[in-house]
Amino acid sequence: GINAEYGRDLGVLVSQDLSWTPHVTFVLQQFTNRFNLLRRTLHFVKNPNQRRILYLSLVRSLLEHCSQVWCPYQSGLRDKLEASHKRAIKWVYGVSSNVSWSVDLYHSFLTNIRILPMHLHFQYNDLKLFYKVIAGVMNLQLPNYLYLVKHTDISYRTRANSGITDLIDSTTIGCNIRLFKSSALRNSFFVRTYPLWNQLPVEIRQSSSYEAFSLKLKTHLLSTLLPSP
Repeated sequence: GINAEYGRDLGVLVSQDLSWTPHVTFVLQQFTNRFNLLRRTLHFVKNPNQRRILYLSLVRSLLEHCSQVWCPYQSGLRDKLEASHKRAIKWVYGVSSNVSWSVDLYHSFLTNIRILPMHLHFQYNDLKLFYKVIAGVMNLQLPNYLYLVKHTDISYRTRANSGITDLIDSTTIGCNIRLFKSSALRNSFFVRTYPLWNQLPVEIRQSSSYEAFSLKLKTHLLSTLLPSP
């Protein structure tokens, strides 16, 4: 049931103190129930590609809904989500959940089937929505403390801002506020996402379409999982 200390809005549990712990706990329970049902009813499916499709469409999709709103920043909650995701990836490959995987091995298996770990998948969802805002393809605008940096905003040229001053980069985001005192605001969608956006290569940020951006972004994020040469 839903406690009186929090309510439901568009399927997301919102607490009075803006903690997302109740919602993450609720979603994890849904995830576990759905995953266990999937394993029991479709135990005859052995093909990893088929299992991958089933997992993404029927189970991980539970973690997609409004994740830009409730994405947890506490390490404990993130670890729980990742552990559930890892257990499902082992099922995709037909590996017992009791088998221990190192981080590198886990990332290798994820890369082979082009699935991101949960912390990167949340970033992926955040950045896709951010692209839509920047591209003006949805009825949502940047908050007044964020702005697109123009070459006229730059006092002197450095290596870091050369893309802006040379009119190559038109998508870097600036912020008028140096310090966000509230943890809820510090970890809100726009505040946590604009630094990730600025860290992306310019050619990804300036993709000509949402589809091209999504493809390039996923490839880029997957590449970060590969061990350094």
